[in-house]
Amino acid sequence: MKSLESFRLPAWLLVGVVAVTLLATRANAAVRLEGPWPDADSAVSLEAQGLTRSEAIRRLADAMGWSIVIHSPKTDVIDLVVHKQPAVNVLSMILADDDYVARREGSLIAIEKDVIKPTLIASSSSASPPSSAPPPDALPTASKPQDRVLTGGSTRIEKDEVVRDVVVFGGSADVFGTATGDVTVIGGSARIHRGAHVMGDATAVGGSLHVDDGSRVDGDVGVVGGVLRRGDTAQIGGRSASNSMGEKDEANEGNAWPWYRRVLTAAGRAIAEIAVLFLLGSVFLALASSQMRELQAEVAARPMRSLALGIVGTICFAALLLALTISVVGIPIAIVALLLVIMGAYAGVTSVLAVLGSALLGHRTRNPYTHLALGCLLFLLAKALPLLGTIVLFVVVLLGFGTIVATRGASLLAKRSRV
Repeated sequence: MKSLESFRLPAWLLVGVVAVTLLATRANAAVRLEGPWPDADSAVSLEAQGLTRSEAIRRLADAMGWSIVIHSPKTDVIDLVVHKQPAVNVLSMILADDDYVARREGSLIAIEKDVIKPTLIASSSSASPPSSAPPPDALPTASKPQDRVLTGGSTRIEKDEVVRDVVVFGGSADVFGTATGDVTVIGGSARIHRGAHVMGDATAVGGSLHVDDGSRVDGDVGVVGGVLRRGDTAQIGGRSASNSMGEKDEANEGNAWPWYRRVLTAAGRAIAEIAVLFLLGSVFLALASSQMRELQAEVAARPMRSLALGIVGTICFAALLLALTISVVGIPIAIVALLLVIMGAYAGVTSVLAVLGSALLGHRTRNPYTHLALGCLLFLLAKALPLLGTIVLFVVVLLGFGTIVATRGASLLAKRSRV
């Protein structure tokens, strides 16, 4: 005869006993689901003892790939022995002590106390008119992520804070918590700190983007006209890209590559930049030949004046752009002005490079495209120098912008006639 110590219940019977025990102690408690739950019937297996309800929910979230914000489950201790059961049923058993509502948007789930008892809703719908139940618009929306839009300042997403999209004009954004949408900063800097989670894309235009170690970005990471820095352990789900004259992609992961691979990667990126610059200059020469000749004549006749105007014009335009971004009405004007200035700066830079090539090949050929190609090649070689390359870059850009200022946009802005 078998002893009682050698007698063991089957696993499926033990699961049934746990489920019946929890359901019997709920006193009509229920978990109400809101939003789409495509993986509600997905099987999950968990086994642990002495867990609090919040820790048990965290274990379930890790197994299912959920991101959960918990507002109110109690801290009493429960045991879990679950094998291949539907995920929503396991969540209901964990929250069997009271009535809860689980709101879901994608993989983000918010759990809090249900202010509308399911039993009251059922009784009112069958016995009396639903006059005591508040309308759906009266349901609490505090757990739903909200957008964070700011102009001319800095914003901070705290560690336990969940927002949707983060958009900053002329300021900075520091993300310590969770953003269910995109993080976009125009004319400023953005930083994704350790432990932060961005479910969309992270983009910086005219500024810098820092993705620290231990952070996570599910979408793409990109910088236009700025600096991109990525940590060794930063998790980036999409691709990483940067697009700017002289931008730096300081991904530490590249340091583990062989030296020749790093050299080839840097050389390929520099050649691609110069190729784009040559294509833009060719378009300018073909469609606006007279304006390009005027720019070249100006930079060849008075280069120091163009350099001084470039410095003063850059400072004045930055102040004007900052003043426009303070008001909502001025933001579209600032964006259009920024795009026009960028295109004008490219035209000025290509004119400077064409003048450089003409000074060296003017006695052999008068082809402006050949002059531009030689100027771009020399610019590529100068940028490769450790310290001198940065100085050459700033001088060429300031010369190009100063040429646009000196010629009033290549005579596009006519002088006022004196009466």
